[in-house]
Amino acid sequence: MLFSVSHQRDAVLSAWIKTSLLPIALLSILCGLAFLAGCGGSGGDDDTVLAIVGDREITASYYEKKLAKMAGDDLPRDDAGQPVDTATLAGKKAFLDILVNKDLCYLKGTKLGYLKDPQITNVREAMTDYEAGQLLHEQAVGKPSRFISNEELEAFYERWGESRICEYLMTNFEQEALDAREAILSGVPWSQAVASYHTGPPARGDKYEITIPFGQYGAAFEDGIFSVAEGEVSMPVETPNGFWLVRVNEITQRPKRTLEEVQDKIIKVKYNRKLSDLRQNFMKEVRDNCKLTFYDEALLKAWHGLPDEEPLFKPGTEDPVARESLKPLNVDPKDMDLPFYSYEVRGELRESSLGDYKAHFDRMNVFQRPKKVRLVGGLRSKITQELTMVFLKVEGERRGLNDDPEVLAKVYDKVEEMIVGKIFSDVVTYDKTVSPEDGEAYWALHKDEFDRPEGRRGYIVKIRDLGKAEKAVQDAREGMEWSSILELYGSAKENVVKDGFLDFIFQNTADPVTSTLFALAEPGQVSDPVILDNGLLAVVKLDEITPPRARDISEVYEAIGRKIKAQRQDDAFNALLDEWATEFGVEIFEDKLLETDSWAVLQEKKAQAFEAELDKE
Repeated sequence: MLFSVSHQRDAVLSAWIKTSLLPIALLSILCGLAFLAGCGGSGGDDDTVLAIVGDREITASYYEKKLAKMAGDDLPRDDAGQPVDTATLAGKKAFLDILVNKDLCYLKGTKLGYLKDPQITNVREAMTDYEAGQLLHEQAVGKPSRFISNEELEAFYERWGESRICEYLMTNFEQEALDAREAILSGVPWSQAVASYHTGPPARGDKYEITIPFGQYGAAFEDGIFSVAEGEVSMPVETPNGFWLVRVNEITQRPKRTLEEVQDKIIKVKYNRKLSDLRQNFMKEVRDNCKLTFYDEALLKAWHGLPDEEPLFKPGTEDPVARESLKPLNVDPKDMDLPFYSYEVRGELRESSLGDYKAHFDRMNVFQRPKKVRLVGGLRSKITQELTMVFLKVEGERRGLNDDPEVLAKVYDKVEEMIVGKIFSDVVTYDKTVSPEDGEAYWALHKDEFDRPEGRRGYIVKIRDLGKAEKAVQDAREGMEWSSILELYGSAKENVVKDGFLDFIFQNTADPVTSTLFALAEPGQVSDPVILDNGLLAVVKLDEITPPRARDISEVYEAIGRKIKAQRQDDAFNALLDEWATEFGVEIFEDKLLETDSWAVLQEKKAQAFEAELDKE
């Protein structure tokens, strides 16, 4: 049996573009493109052609993959403003039109030479590296971390509640920790070893003892300590800031509940730990593949050369300290040629001297520069983080991920999106002058659309417990101040926003709070508890009602101008799409389109595929 860390379906990203300034045709294409990346839908082997746009074919598998990625609220909308039903031919054509128009823009942009545009070229390269990195992380860390087996769960539970009481010391380098271990094993008292080798922060009261509960640290740290028997000294345990050496003085075990009682908590802890461990192990593997090597002598000199104290901001201001005001790395000129670190990229050895690093450090701004912490490991970790992007890119290339079909598809979609936007900004032209006569004519036809709806103000408290919510209702109806209601019953961080004040909610907004506020008859009334979308309970008090009213043209003249311009943009863009359809040619096969799955069917298939994946794992 496997435990899924997240029982949610494959999440569909939502990034609906909300602005009345974009023309509807462009809005449809961009909203479609926001959800067109990646795979999904039913299978992907159906090469039935639904449409031909120029020399490009839109197949049934492509159509269904893209449709499956759409969020329900972001489907094309009908004349009544509702998402289309993609089980009908009209709904299918509405979504197919997005794909057709996107292809027309791409063909026109290609003809205009946009594929050679430096901005698009740079984005393509950057997106390739990014998407390859995302896929690399998913393969190495994301997917393996999602499921926890019975064996993993039981092994973790076996040590649940175990703690180790240890003496410890910390060193900058592994060899120092090994020397300290040898001294201790030869009979040197721990306090004397601390005095000779410890380079970490001083312990409170000079008592270098620590209790380490199982499960609260990563496996890389715990494995080196929990594998040691009572009374024994560990081997050096590497951490981001240095090396630990511990002697296990006592092993304790607190009473624990049954596995069934603590299973959910353990799964959560185990998942977070597994995710962290996989990530750390993967990054170590990547570094080892590139043979990253630090040279301790130069590393120590660089650490000594870091400014002791370096504030981020100018005193009394929020202005960052200027680069020109920062202290340089203090390095003796005779040490400039010391080897600092090295690594290999595609078989090529790349070396950096202490002087190279000084030049790099001195160019950094105040936020980029590593700060001097107690141990040298902090500097080593900072440099390693800087090199990580290089290592990940090399690893992605080594695995061929830059040419992976999934990566190429996502990059291609991004390029298409950029071309659509560039086409719109470069090619679509329209009359931007709006005369008084234009405004009055538009007002005569659309003035009802500008009427101000009824607005309401009030107060809200969000509560997790039903019993508390019912008590809050009672106290509020008896006249308790809302600030006291919040203090006594508010159990969600959202309560601190505006002290629970709800400022002008309009009836055309659809959500539980709005519905509840508008269900109250008069100011002063308090609602019964209502369940919110996030599972919290809310109690709402109505404070003020602003009745609806018709607006005068003078109040909305600027908005009218924007709407007129947007309509002109829309008309101009649609006219260009019609021209390009004639220029490149568009052929749609409605009989084949009718055979495709609807959005609802595709969502069900995705859910079934997700369940099947869980069962397989």
